[in-house]
Amino acid sequence: MRVQIEPGVRLFVDVDGCSHRPDGDRLKKYPTLVLLHGGPGHDHSSFKPDLLPLAEDMQVVFVDHRRSDRRDSSEWNLDQWADDVIRVCDVLGIEKPFVLGASFGAMVAMRYLARHPTHATKVVLVSGTARVVVEEQLAVLDKRGVRPEIREAAETFWRNPTPENGAAFLPLSGPIYAVAAPLPPSRSVSNYDVMFHFLQGKCRLWICFPGLPVPLRPPSFLAVSRIQ
Repeated sequence: MRVQIEPGVRLFVDVDGCSHRPDGDRLKKYPTLVLLHGGPGHDHSSFKPDLLPLAEDMQVVFVDHRRSDRRDSSEWNLDQWADDVIRVCDVLGIEKPFVLGASFGAMVAMRYLARHPTHATKVVLVSGTARVVVEEQLAVLDKRGVRPEIREAAETFWRNPTPENGAAFLPLSGPIYAVAAPLPPSRSVSNYDVMFHFLQGKCRLWICFPGLPVPLRPPSFLAVSRIQ
């Protein structure tokens, strides 16, 4: 379904599981998890198969970041995406959520945490990056021993993230993200204009550490982290 979070802005959300469930002669309140997907410019669909089992123990809200080509591209930035988490929760009546940010969604989650440090119960960062450092990304690829053509395409793309370089790299990138098993078929409906707008702009200068309410050591890549 689509929910209006401010005049003229409607985001797609998908909800699995109930926030209140029968427990004897009363309704018991269950926690809510808000999922911030990767991208930017993608949607939540690739995350749903793996996260659906969580709906047995909590309500899971999948949120698609704003990415409409009918809106001004100035809205495609981390502050806007971070504040949209608050807007979605306000519209849906969600209080003290668990927020899980994966990949690009982890950047949004870090910015959300910095701007709204008391809003969430916990924030979980998965496969995120607090800053984009091309040399360190290439070092990870070298350590993993990816094929030379993937490594070359990755370096060309990250040093100059144009649509043309993306077309050469992105179809080869699956093995980088699929360590234990092949990626499922992509069901995403993507707006790549959002991706290239972000990667060519502030993404190259952004550092997500400032404003976080707890100390974090500054590696470029963050493993799974839990922040109280």
